[in-house]
Amino acid sequence: MAMARSRRASPEERMPRGQQIFTEGGPMKKGMAVGLVFLTAFFLLAPCLAWAAGGGDVKEIVVVADTRVVKSGVLKYFADTYNSNIVVFAIWCVVLTAVYGVVLGVVMDLIMSRTGLDLKSRKIVEH
Repeated sequence: MAMARSRRASPEERMPRGQQIFTEGGPMKKGMAVGLVFLTAFFLLAPCLAWAAGGGDVKEIVVVADTRVVKSGVLKYFADTYNSNIVVFAIWCVVLTAVYGVVLGVVMDLIMSRTGLDLKSRKIVEH
C-alpha cells in the first residue's frame, strides 16, 4: 500500500481570506479592489494636497471666548480658563463629562427601579 503524498498548499491558499481578494476572482473583483485602494489613497492624501496648495499671505487665526458680556461667575471662570490655559479647560471638560455621565446613570437607574424594572437582578445570558 503506497502512502499518498500530501499536496503542498499554494501561496494563495495560505494567505488570509481578506488578502485573497487580490488573487482570486474575476476582473470585476480585482477592479473593485484596485479602485478601493486608489480611493483610500486619495482620501488619505487629499488633505496633504490641500496644504501644499498654500493660501497666499495668511495670518494666524486666534480663537478666544468673549468675556465682556459674561455675567455668571462660573461661566466667566470657564471662559477665562479657555482663554488662558486650554489644557486645564480640556481637563475640566473631561472631568465634567464623566460626572454628568455618572449623574445621568444614577438618575436613570432610580427612574427604572421606580417603574419596576430592576436591572441589578437581571441575569445576562451570553451565547
